[in-house]
Amino acid sequence: MPGVADEGYAQHWFVRGRYEGAIGNGSHVLSRFVVPVSAYLAMFVGTGFLSGAIVHSGDTSQISRNALIGLIGICLFVAGSTYYEAVVLQHRITRRTLGSFLIFSSLLSVGIGMISGGVQHFTDFPLFAPKLIPLGLLIATFAFGFKHRVELHGRWWAMVAATSVVLSLSVFAITTAIAKPYVAAAAAGAGGHGDSHGPAPAPEAPVAPVAPAAKAPATAAPAATDTHGAPAATGAAPHSDGHDGHAE
Repeated sequence: MPGVADEGYAQHWFVRGRYEGAIGNGSHVLSRFVVPVSAYLAMFVGTGFLSGAIVHSGDTSQISRNALIGLIGICLFVAGSTYYEAVVLQHRITRRTLGSFLIFSSLLSVGIGMISGGVQHFTDFPLFAPKLIPLGLLIATFAFGFKHRVELHGRWWAMVAATSVVLSLSVFAITTAIAKPYVAAAAAGAGGHGDSHGPAPAPEAPVAPVAPAAKAPATAAPAATDTHGAPAATGAAPHSDGHDGHAE
């Protein structure tokens, strides 16, 4: 590409192809197209996995599943980023710098995942998202600088840090204000019938119909006694010998 002053830029696989002409054999197809595309896919798919895992981390019932998805996302992003740095940009990664490169690549993927996940699921998690986005912005900014070993004088690092903090606080304030209607709607829905004083009461369990109680048998009347004090037969007519009021 005429006029390109940066020699490192001219080493990119997509720029180098402009100088070397069209891809003419299978090995070049693999090294100059298939592998670079796979690296890009790994980076962006890994970021997508990580963003979904982070934003759904509040669901404790799926914490193991989300942790596994997030770990896969970090691995994909780090693998794609390593290839991009070492092969495409031709940055030398030594044993001494490998550890810091992997750490800051992982932090960069987490920061990007927090931003993208918070934006994508903003209305689903209005309390969580306004915290994720500015925090992810801070993490991604500093992870990028340390990963690429950006060299700045002390006062410039101080300016970058101060600007990043102010920007993150501004984003937090703006996103919190935007989220208020969604938080209020969620609270109203949780209160039941538009009441935001507390959670809706649990529905009462259906009461099984009670079978009518069996009619108890009639209690036998106390045995009647005649005037002589002897008990009369049950169910017999009252004793009378024709001399009412006179004992035999």
